[in-house]
Amino acid sequence: MKKCVNFLVRLGRDEEGTALLEYTMLLGLIAIAVVTAATAIGLWVGGRWTALCGAIGGTGIGTLDCAAGTGS
Repeated sequence: MKKCVNFLVRLGRDEEGTALLEYTMLLGLIAIAVVTAATAIGLWVGGRWTALCGAIGGTGIGTLDCAAGTGS
């Protein structure tokens, strides 16, 4: 039992794991930011593409199927 208590005390004083934890948390925050930014940019591009398809589709120049991504 005493070995277990000594191990826990040493573990509590060890600071090497703290840096690893901090870097892991930082990496997690960066990953969340990247996913959020990619989603936001994707939604913005999708909205612009839909607006462009709507504008081109009503001109009478050709046929356009925005959902299928085809046109002539």
